[in-house]
Amino acid sequence: MNDVQKLAGAVAGLGEELSYATAQNAVLLCAVGALVQTHPAPKAFVAAFRRGWLLLGSQHSNDAFGSQASDAWADTLAVLEQACPIELGIRPPDVAEKPWGQ
Repeated sequence: MNDVQKLAGAVAGLGEELSYATAQNAVLLCAVGALVQTHPAPKAFVAAFRRGWLLLGSQHSNDAFGSQASDAWADTLAVLEQACPIELGIRPPDVAEKPWGQ
């Protein structure tokens, strides 16, 4: 097997791993959305989420991660914003999605 064939095999393997991880993330995002919708104390959830978000620092707005990472942050936050019965208060109101049921 020559170097090009080895490289092609490695790239194909990475594509399969990415597809697998993407599918796992989609399932987990659905599960988290359901947990957020049914959380018995939405205000406590939002407060805990905000604390965790602040611990992440500014990675969510860091251009060094590129547009794909920024899109992923925004898309994931949109799902959480829509799932939560009250506002998360992470993104500005004109950018954030409306809470579930509103």
